[in-house]
Amino acid sequence: KTFAPHCAQNPNVIVSVGGDGTLLNAVRKEWCRRLPFIGINTGHEGFLLNLDTAIRDNPSWFLQQSFTSVLMPMLHVEVTKPDGSGSRQSEIAFNDAWLQVERGKMGWFELEINGTVIQSGITGDGILVATPAGSTAYAYNAGTDPVPLEANTFVIAGLNIARKHNWRGEPVPDDAVITIRSADATRWRRVYGMADNTDFGEVTEMTVRKSRTASAEVLFAPGFRERRRRLLQGTSEKHVVAGRRHAGHMM
Repeated sequence: KTFAPHCAQNPNVIVSVGGDGTLLNAVRKEWCRRLPFIGINTGHEGFLLNLDTAIRDNPSWFLQQSFTSVLMPMLHVEVTKPDGSGSRQSEIAFNDAWLQVERGKMGWFELEINGTVIQSGITGDGILVATPAGSTAYAYNAGTDPVPLEANTFVIAGLNIARKHNWRGEPVPDDAVITIRSADATRWRRVYGMADNTDFGEVTEMTVRKSRTASAEVLFAPGFRERRRRLLQGTSEKHVVAGRRHAGHMM
């Protein structure tokens, strides 16, 4: 059942009921109100959410718990459009931002960190930058390891990168300035930019850094850390089983 948003006259907390995507949308819309967020899971895994059973069974008890507060950074994402004018667009992201080649082609990418080119001529589908909150989303599915929510770290993930590069991605300090650009000057391999669910369309370059203004305080009930650890352990085991099945089919 879907409920309409409800807003009290003077709220002191924003409650998101749904899945991780619902919390992401709430943060993107309401971060500037500088209120803490509580996520209640009624979706699937809920890597950023508290269990719905506690609030459903005894809501007053749940809201009186000693919550752990985590201030989560957001990304400032700026892209260059391919119109030749050097025009740029910017957006804020809570989870991740990435460049991805158009369907059916293999992209050529260059990765620069703090003004130094780290990887050049990478071939693959794309490159992604994730916050700690986003490290259990697209980046995790791309094969990188999640990081603790309090980590002062961003995760760079390669999307279906060719094996010859021997590179899947890497963690970087969250004060790094990360630039991803298309290495195909002909634009035959067109690349597209995304920041959370914002589609920039075709771009030639994306620069990502920690936002100086946007962040989100998220509250977690007792037991959340252990539940998140079990979730990550369970999904890792599923990935291993799926990989073995795939290898069996290939033999």
